[in-house]
Amino acid sequence: DVAAGTSISISANAGAGTDLVSNSGDCSGTGPCTLAMTEARTVTSTFAAKLGVTFTLTGSGSGTVTSTEVTPVIDCTLSNGVAVAGRCSASLPANSSITLRATGATGNALANWGGSCASSNSYECSLSLTISKLVSVAFVPGIDVEMRVSGSALGSVTFQPVSAPAQAPCVLNATGATVSCRFSLPTGSEGVFRGVSAFGSHFDGFVGPCVESTSLAPVPLCTYRGISFLKLFTASFNP
Repeated sequence: DVAAGTSISISANAGAGTDLVSNSGDCSGTGPCTLAMTEARTVTSTFAAKLGVTFTLTGSGSGTVTSTEVTPVIDCTLSNGVAVAGRCSASLPANSSITLRATGATGNALANWGGSCASSNSYECSLSLTISKLVSVAFVPGIDVEMRVSGSALGSVTFQPVSAPAQAPCVLNATGATVSCRFSLPTGSEGVFRGVSAFGSHFDGFVGPCVESTSLAPVPLCTYRGISFLKLFTASFNP
């Protein structure tokens, strides 16, 4: 009880292992709230336990796993199967979400996700944190190739290895530019490059050591089988 006509300030502070979800009633949001006591007031503060999210990185190769925030919650470096640097675990609010991205180091390719990300067939894995999660990721030795994408229109190039997750696309997002991207084929495997045109663009094809190539003419689809001494591909998009 407080005297009528006075003002009071309310601050809700979460304890260890807990997050303030929201205030409701006569206060909103999560910050301090000042109330003029001209009448009876009601404030409800809702708290939720944080979930511990642990990322265990395993495999014979090296790479990084980062989350997609501007300042990543997870930014973990794996070297020869051992987490050696960065933030490899996090405690996050219940019912929040996180998206992870895996990138092989030079000479390494993403082989597979495991644990809570085992169903992912992409370089990204998105998780809804209704319970704590355990995630693993494996990198294997790979053959690095360079993809140069250019043209006066926009588009992207994707790479899907056989029996391994797709890798991050190489995106041309400025006309008249040239973008150079690294892809890595797991050793002993093969993978397929595809061109994805933006609206109003046309994909001209691939030039490089593609199985489909019989000449220097561009091909619309490119299968690469790890010819180690040929590692340069080009692709272009035009109106």
